[in-house]
Amino acid sequence: APRNVYRRTKNTAIFTMSGTLDHVGAPVLMVAYLGEPFVRLYDLPSFSSRGALIPAPETSTMSMLLTPDGKGHMMILGDRHGKMRIFGWQVAL
Repeated sequence: APRNVYRRTKNTAIFTMSGTLDHVGAPVLMVAYLGEPFVRLYDLPSFSSRGALIPAPETSTMSMLLTPDGKGHMMILGDRHGKMRIFGWQVAL
């Protein structure tokens, strides 16, 4: 049976969320909170912060796709004005 593994205690409404994988295949949660001009990233299952995708105002839809070479993942965000933003993982040197 499902069990609660995390509870957010802040009073910020979630507008949309989706999942993706980072550059090594680890799961990451993407969350757009109502009124924030960016999308927050969280490690799963720890929910520790991975930073934010900036700029990403009024994000209303999110998706993850493979890169054309099939070796990475792209995060695709869309807003209510029809603007699309594409982000990819950058490997730290």
